[in-house]
Amino acid sequence: RRHTRCSRDWSSDVCSSDLGDCDLMKDILRTTDPVLLTFAESMLAAEGIAAAVFDQHVSVVEGSIAAIPRRLMVADEDEARARAIIAAAMEGRLS
Repeated sequence: RRHTRCSRDWSSDVCSSDLGDCDLMKDILRTTDPVLLTFAESMLAAEGIAAAVFDQHVSVVEGSIAAIPRRLMVADEDEARARAIIAAAMEGRLS
């Protein structure tokens, strides 16, 4: 599992201050599917969990070949809850 340190100037639609006092973030989803990424991000937001999309600009630069997945990141302390929310949402989505 990868850990990514929070910084103040990472590129995302989420302000780093929304993520609280986090020293570590964890990727809970890697995908090249922008619809799935948006779905997961909105499910977390509905439950009050701030999330950030990493590698978004890199994946845009590579074009539409889907070689570089985007990562959905949450604060370390939100990881277990975020994974449970996404798993439950995916079960409902696929049924």
